[in-house]
Amino acid sequence: MESNKLMTLLKILFTNTSDRIYFKDVNSVFILASKKTAEDEGFENPEDMEGKTDYDFYPKELADNFFACEQKIIRTGIPQIDLEEENYKDDLNGSKWVSTSKIPFKDENGKIIGLVGIGRDITERKKIQETLRNRDVELAHQSGKAEVASDVLHNIGNVLNSVYVSSIEMIKILSQSRLQGLIKANDLLQINRSNIVDFIQNDPKGQTLLNYYVKIGEELNAEKCRIENELSQQLKKINIIKEILDIQQNFAKSPTFFEKLVIRGIIKDSVMILQRTISKNQIIVDNNVDRALTILTNKAKLTHVIINIIKNAIEAMEHSAPFNRLLSIDAIKDDTYTHIIFSDKGEGIEKENLTQIFHHGFTTKKEGKGFGLHACANSMTELKGKIIVNSEGKGKGAVFTLIIPNHN
Repeated sequence: MESNKLMTLLKILFTNTSDRIYFKDVNSVFILASKKTAEDEGFENPEDMEGKTDYDFYPKELADNFFACEQKIIRTGIPQIDLEEENYKDDLNGSKWVSTSKIPFKDENGKIIGLVGIGRDITERKKIQETLRNRDVELAHQSGKAEVASDVLHNIGNVLNSVYVSSIEMIKILSQSRLQGLIKANDLLQINRSNIVDFIQNDPKGQTLLNYYVKIGEELNAEKCRIENELSQQLKKINIIKEILDIQQNFAKSPTFFEKLVIRGIIKDSVMILQRTISKNQIIVDNNVDRALTILTNKAKLTHVIINIIKNAIEAMEHSAPFNRLLSIDAIKDDTYTHIIFSDKGEGIEKENLTQIFHHGFTTKKEGKGFGLHACANSMTELKGKIIVNSEGKGKGAVFTLIIPNHN
């Protein structure tokens, strides 16, 4: 193709494209730019870009980053393709996101003499992604609350069923009580009150009545003990219901502030919410966290994460031998971070899945949606921390660790 025709086509492209297209020499100096590139930098004519560098348009820190990246491309010949980068000028103009590709170009001898850059404004796309991410996080929180509420209702239902059974037992005790017999005995005693001594000494009924009084006292005392025991158990169960409701109310409030929390207590509350599932699956939860260990964080978010991890551990140990269904929980605090460690003896995680397990939609469960651990990762990010997982492979259990910064 003739060079004049090629230049004409190039000019048409550079004039009409909505992308930022430019050529730079080996020193990252603009030698050719599209109309869009010039307009973005405040020039009416693309020719005015010639001889300029990014240092003429951007803060030094940002220009340094651009320069270092371009010099690496020129030095190595390795292109940069579709790099998403935040491109800003100052507080007045704000920032925008650009997807940029930079490719080295060579002369006829194969020597790199500069690079060509193509940038596309993706600010709106990033805003949409951020909106969707925020919705995803909120949906994760709502889903977590719904799951917790479901477990709370099941736990309360179990305790109420136990209270009902206990109430039936007390009704049964009262229906079989010897109290009516005592009333009849008292009536017989009242009838013979005028000759009570003769009645007791000489009347066979009086002799029987005396023996009856000795025996009925023991039986009524036993009934009293049984009823007191049932009432005591009911009081404990009602207190359990109250504790579960208190935990749920605190969780449902979802306060946004950080507060000083006793880690062992947070774990205890989470276990209480999941007690039905834990008992049903014969799981032993070994809470080894020091009673004095505290952390400054958001209670609702941390509780949500801990509940999800415990639920995953329970599911992972579904097919383990009953004597081997152990979840150990430990915590270590250093100068910078607090590590809360959950170690289960479940089915483990294959090596190739370790890097994907926190991704949205990834799951190895038949009925899983790949949402829980992704929500945990989002929550930990909001807490300025992170969640990591380790496993030696299939059948060798897993260790989930929450890493939370210590706040002064």
